Amino acid sequence: MRVVRKIRGEHRVQFETNENLDPDRLLAQLMDKYPEHDLSFVDDPFEPGSKAIRIAHPNDPKAQEPKPVGAGAPSAESQTIQAGAEPRASEAARAPEEASASEAASDTKACPYCGETVRAVAIKCKHCGSDLTSTGAPETGASRAVRTSPDLGIFLLGVPILAVVLIWGWVGNMDLLQSPETNLMSIVIGTVLITALLGSVEAAGAGMQTNRQKGTYGPTAWFFLILMLWVVCYPAYLYKRRHYGFANLLVPGLVAGAVFIGSWLLMDVAIIEARAGLQNPFQ
Repeated sequence: MRVVRKIRGEHRVQFETNENLDPDRLLAQLMDKYPEHDLSFVDDPFEPGSKAIRIAHPNDPKAQEPKPVGAGAPSAESQTIQAGAEPRASEAARAPEEASASEAASDTKACPYCGETVRAVAIKCKHCGSDLTSTGAPETGASRAVRTSPDLGIFLLGVPILAVVLIWGWVGNMDLLQSPETNLMSIVIGTVLITALLGSVEAAGAGMQTNRQKGTYGPTAWFFLILMLWVVCYPAYLYKRRHYGFANLLVPGLVAGAVFIGSWLLMDVAIIEARAGLQNPFQ
């Protein structure tokens, strides 16, 4: 774009025009628009070697330029002046918004347990139900401070371990007449049901809610997930509980779950082989 300046008294107003527009044609257009002014090409005193258009009123050289009469399209000058004013207007409008955003941010804080944004005066997190009145930030990771709600992690890990002891110490010493298969299946079902119930109770005490971003669910959802997909959802719960101030028990949960499932499968195979060996002499 080529810049042309109109000089009016001691004021300069710069505007842009198409680089293909002939200067004489531009001067003619301005003369048609402002017939009461004297327009002429002069040397630009502010940029030596450049030309400018001087606008002078016959009676008052410093008089304000009259506004065009009619509802026609705005001139290139008015468009440029408006374009220059828009950034300033937008900056002025944005300043109160930024101030409001800053004030809003100062009125909020992050929950030290789940990380969600809550009001600065909140005494309980609306997302995880944590008590925010205690002083001192909780630790992160496995050493995170235990919440005031019941922590059933030791029981969640202890149930599968107890099941392993029963499988090898009780079912393993049964003879085939005592229906070891039924007792083994009872232990497996009881382990799955109890861990699902414990997870649901702990989730309810912590105020867990469904949050897709963190991958957590409410108490009822955790109960059925652990009950139906124990292999995946049992260790998943032991990991997700960290979002609510509990310790991350993923690793010990994986170990306990693997030992429990392995013991179950090995004992089941041993019972099947024992029954097959008992039937061979009669075939």
